[in-house]
Amino acid sequence: MAFFLTAQDINDIRGHRAPAHTALDEPTLIRKLADVRQEIRNLIIMQMRPGQPAAKVKFLHDMERSARAEEKLRVMALAHYRRQEKPWRLPLPLPVPRPKSRRK
Repeated sequence: MAFFLTAQDINDIRGHRAPAHTALDEPTLIRKLADVRQEIRNLIIMQMRPGQPAAKVKFLHDMERSARAEEKLRVMALAHYRRQEKPWRLPLPLPVPRPKSRRK
């Protein structure tokens, strides 16, 4: 009979626990979003360098796609945080209607 330990069992034996999910504040979410956007820009520039092997260009393209997916999730996380924090706050300002002119 085989005996297998899971990763959770090993962590329990060692006394380690998985870190609890920590809530992020708005400045942290904004900073992480800015970091991902900078990473996307860097990857685009790295792809433009001439004389690179096709495999490296493909790898960089895949990394860019991954970073864009992360950016999308970070935008959604920031929007979710803002909805939870201030539900009355609209995501985009609504245009203010201008009064009609009385000139004819």
